[in-house]
Amino acid sequence: MKPGDAAGYGQMTNLDSNVGRLLRKLDELQLRENTIVIFATDQGMGREAPGADMSLPQIRGGHRAYDWANHVAFMIRYPARIKKTGYVQNRLAGAVDVLPTLATWCGLTHDLGNSLDGVSLAINLENPGQGWPADRTMITQCPRGREPKRWHNAVVRKNAWRLTAPGELFNVEDDWRQTTNVADQHPGIVRELATVYDQWWNEFDAHRPRMARALVGHPDRPEVRLTSMDWYTGGSPWQQRNLKGGRASGSWAISVHRQGHFQVELRRYPREAGLPIGGVAASLSIGDQERSRTLSPEARSVVFDLQLPPGQHDLTAGFKDAAGKPIGAFFVYVRQLN
Repeated sequence: MKPGDAAGYGQMTNLDSNVGRLLRKLDELQLRENTIVIFATDQGMGREAPGADMSLPQIRGGHRAYDWANHVAFMIRYPARIKKTGYVQNRLAGAVDVLPTLATWCGLTHDLGNSLDGVSLAINLENPGQGWPADRTMITQCPRGREPKRWHNAVVRKNAWRLTAPGELFNVEDDWRQTTNVADQHPGIVRELATVYDQWWNEFDAHRPRMARALVGHPDRPEVRLTSMDWYTGGSPWQQRNLKGGRASGSWAISVHRQGHFQVELRRYPREAGLPIGGVAASLSIGDQERSRTLSPEARSVVFDLQLPPGQHDLTAGFKDAAGKPIGAFFVYVRQLN
């Protein structure tokens, strides 16, 4: 067995065991009936499929919008409300439906009206005979980058139709591998779905924040953990091996809610890991303030105290090893002390 396959099967066993532990604990605490348990994944099968006839690339032509790349497993258990199981529903649903569904079950009210992209599927999950929302048009877009672009990794779905570019249309009932472009044969469908996408994009692009800043120093959240996944400049360390290699750096965009005395803790690994940094020097820059300090290679964290004014700032932090090579501060904890 290939090492990668062995690791994959090991993760499956680990996941299965820990899901079992969770469900047993709910039974032990007598919380089974009124607890909603959801299992979901973040992407489709792709090249990790077990059989050669099912294996497909995550990326084809630089594009990730095909069904096999983002059609995911989704399981939900809610014994108090979901009584009927074992039925098949082929209508479209998506992650955007989770929030309104949970809001219904939890009895939460909101004034968002039609601004929610999803719909509550609570009644459909409880009573399959009620029917499913028909003829939905759903959009999925995975930017895979800091700046979303029109039609990049995007797909518009309606029934069996998949529009993955203004001139690329597939019918997944007849062509589940999405290898035959039928856009020329169905120009009306192309126009309809492209119009839906353009309307969605224009609304999204007009309202999206150009910079999402982490709020620190708010009384409702005295401590905030920043991770390298939120760097807006520099590297993109999204795998565990990036932490082990350490050779990445970047900056966070933060917004200080109120002036005060702050404690900023730098780490290479999260607190719960308890692992050493492996560096001999640390540095921190917030706005026009800069701090530095030496440390032992066994140190797990470095803490800086400083006064921060309210407003928007960049936060950059990092370490250096004995050879002077940079090591990323992948985790930073910011706490206001007064």
